[in-house]
Formats: sequence, structure tokens, C-alpha cells
Amino acid sequence: MNVIIACLGNCVRDKWSKTRPEPGVVQRAEPTPVPSIDCAACGQAPDSPLFRWRLEATCFAALLVVSMTWGGSEAGASFPDTLWLGNNGFGTTPVENSDKDGNILRTFSAPALGIALDPATNRLFVASARNPIQIYDVDTLNHLGSITQSPTLLTGSDMSYDGSHLFRADPSTTSIYRVDIATGQSTQFIVGLNNPIGLAWDGSHHYILEAGWFPVGPRISRYTSAGVPTGEGFDLGPMFNPGNVAGIAYDTSDGTLWLGSQSRVYQLSTGGAVLGSFAVAGVRIVHGLEYQPTAAIPEPRTYLMFGIGLGVVAWIRKRSKQA
Repeated sequence: MNVIIACLGNCVRDKWSKTRPEPGVVQRAEPTPVPSIDCAACGQAPDSPLFRWRLEATCFAALLVVSMTWGGSEAGASFPDTLWLGNNGFGTTPVENSDKDGNILRTFSAPALGIALDPATNRLFVASARNPIQIYDVDTLNHLGSITQSPTLLTGSDMSYDGSHLFRADPSTTSIYRVDIATGQSTQFIVGLNNPIGLAWDGSHHYILEAGWFPVGPRISRYTSAGVPTGEGFDLGPMFNPGNVAGIAYDTSDGTLWLGSQSRVYQLSTGGAVLGSFAVAGVRIVHGLEYQPTAAIPEPRTYLMFGIGLGVVAWIRKRSKQA
């Protein structure tokens, strides 16, 4: 890298010294040729095609480095492909960020019956049963603000985010609410559910976990973005009951679901098959489950840095042709 930088500096200095007029001197239309001075770092003459290729390649490499350093990617670049685990809503146990084997990566203290993630802005939404919904930076965990939901929910549970609105399950009103992030205004989105407690968004559809009431057991169903049932779904079976299920999350890396239960988190297929599980510390039901995807979408500043760098390369090519 040091050789490349030295080459770039030497060659650009030598090339400009040949084409740039001295102060106070009017350059003639046909300047007298100046003997080529080879670059001390790479040994190439500034007018050689190899020099120009190296110069452009070096600028492009520098562009990539700057873009990766000053640019960025969305969706929590620091801890991709992980899970967020909530608590009982009182904050007696921390909010946990774990890998898919249950190994805890980091924690912070907050009541969390509901958790949702906005990948486009790296915002993590965390809420207890009542107001307000707290907002954190998903990378740094710095507190960014809060949302006061109106009307106030008494039994607000799991949350999800569809790219524009938050959605909140509320068992006491048997409803799913849609929440405007800017104003906190909430409207009933789906009503008449059987103890809704878990919510997930797969990019185009909602998954809703109805915990049920004895003797009816828990069930996960799929709804369109408009809140219309698709008819897809499954009963969770005898190993689960209305008292031991809570949050759900959709895993965009493999199209599976995660289910929070009594002291365990289960991975399920979208058909209901149990694919695996891991234990969590303490005797608790895992509420507010959320999946944090792998970063994949460049942020606007990355495009800006690439645009500036490509402009520099084009300018170098133009000066080379003029010379």
C-alpha cells in the first residue's frame, strides 16, 4: 500500500509538472517536449499507458477503501443474523441479543414485552405493556427517543415493523394495532383474534401468534399486508399451551420462524415442524422476539462516495487524453 501511495504521489506530481504552466508564464499552444521523468516508486514514465492504468486503478482502490470506511450498510452491521429476546415487561431480566445457538452477545436493561426492528434506519423499538415505546440504535444501543402510543394499550405485547408502520398485539382487545411512528396514533388493524400475543413480518405478510384460551391451543396464522387471512397457518401442538408461548420472529435468512416459550426459544418451519431450539437463562417466557438480518443494502452516503470517486477517475482520464 505504501508503494502504491508513493507511486500515485510521484506520478501525479511529475505529470502535472509537465502540463501545468508556471505562475506568470503564458503556455504556448505547442509546448517544447520535456524529457520524461520516471516515477521513483514504480519506474514508469508519467505519459505511459501503464502509468495511466496504475493511476486509475489506484484511485479506484482508494475509492473502495473510502466508501467502506465512510460509507455503511443498513440493518445492524455489527451483529447480523442474530435474535433479540425480550422479557416479562418489568425489566427484571435484561433484553438480550443472542446468536442462533443462544449464546448471549450483548444486553441492556429495559422492559420488553414487544420488540421490532427497522433495518433501514437501524432503529430497535422496545416496549412494555403500556406507553411509551422506546427507540434504540441497534448497533450502539444508544437511546434515541420514544413514541407515545394513543390510545394507550393496557396489555400491549409483541411488535413488528413492515417498513412504514409498527404493529402491536393486544390480547385484552383481541386486536392488532397499526402505529404511526411519527405521531403515535394507533388504529385497530385486525380484530376478533383469540388472545393475540406474537407478531412477525416476513417482508410481504404478517404472522400472528394467537395463544388461545383453554381448551383451544396456540396457533400461528399468516395474513396479507392488508390484514386479510391467507388461510395458511398451523396449530402448535400439545407441547405448547396458551400459558407458555409469547413472541415470534421471522428469519429472513432461511424463511423460518422463531418462537419464544417457557425457558426456551424454538425454530419452526412455516409449516409448523420443530427444527431446533436453545435454552435461555432463568425461568421465564420469552416475549418480544425479533430477528436482526444481515446487512445488505448500502446507505446513501456509500453511493455518494462512489459517485465522487468515479468522477475523480473520469477527470484523470480526461487530463490524460488532453496531455
